[in-house]
Amino acid sequence: MDDVLAEVAELGLTAKLTPVAGSTASVWRCDLLRDGVVLSAGTGHGAGATAERDAVLDALTRRFGGAAWLRPADVRAVPAPELATGPLAADGTVCSLARYTDLPVGALCYRRLLPTGLGPIAAVPALLAITDYARAGHLLLRHSVGDVVDYEALDTRPVAAAWGAATTTAEATVRALTDLIDHDVHESMLAGARPALLDRSSLPPDLAALLASASLAAGGPVRVADLTPQLGVPAYLAGDRAAWGAGVSFSRRRALTDALYGLLRRRAAVQAARQPLPAESAESVPYRENNLSGTAPELLAELLDSFAARELTAYQREHHTGRVSVVHVLVPGLKCRQGLTSV
Repeated sequence: MDDVLAEVAELGLTAKLTPVAGSTASVWRCDLLRDGVVLSAGTGHGAGATAERDAVLDALTRRFGGAAWLRPADVRAVPAPELATGPLAADGTVCSLARYTDLPVGALCYRRLLPTGLGPIAAVPALLAITDYARAGHLLLRHSVGDVVDYEALDTRPVAAAWGAATTTAEATVRALTDLIDHDVHESMLAGARPALLDRSSLPPDLAALLASASLAAGGPVRVADLTPQLGVPAYLAGDRAAWGAGVSFSRRRALTDALYGLLRRRAAVQAARQPLPAESAESVPYRENNLSGTAPELLAELLDSFAARELTAYQREHHTGRVSVVHVLVPGLKCRQGLTSV
């Protein structure tokens, strides 16, 4: 926690941590302030100091996730038709841009993520990375970099993208990709897919108690899908009618714990919106402990192998580096929901 708070201080900010009342487990809110003004806020959910740390990290992703914090030096103007011949040529919004205008559009430099490391640079329209980039309030920023495109009439489609923050770039990227897996599988379940569900009777007492807390917070059943066969590493998706949380780790215990805490954190952060609960699956799988361990780079390589097996390519940009790394990842072609990239 000390390293995260030190990063906040170096940014000239103050972290105000407040426990969220009325929760069945530890939930914290972090407000990042400058001169008493709240610039961004985030939530964290977990055991001990984990909730406080995650709240600060969540607030930092929101600090760097908006156009207000984008530096003109980070943006370069690229003719829209040129983007349509690059690595994101198949993306719907990139194609729409090329049809809409031949003027330069603001773009950010991303790197292709490979299991062995970073790949070639790709120009990504800032519109895909920064959800409020096209708003009128950021007209001065756009014009200062040579982007005079009127985006209001452009029909854009959200790309599957997510933010992550951690003390290493690899861990931050794993967090962001896990969030994408969360939304991707949620979308497929709402579309009728029936992955194997975890047999709750096979859980050890402490994990059974955590699942019971999640069900209590949800006010109804929480189902846990076992995604391990699809991803090649232990992975779970926990959800109710309003929110979902994903966990991916070499440790099954860590993966399941992260999924349940992710569900609770998301419920605390967003207003619940009732959705159809996916149907029960005919297949039920037991929970089994394992003693596997691995580093964040190793887990990242496993996840990228999984994406490659589905003929998907991931791109990443490190928006901030220091004691804390804040990254943004996007995976064109991955299913997503409107608002997925909101910050």
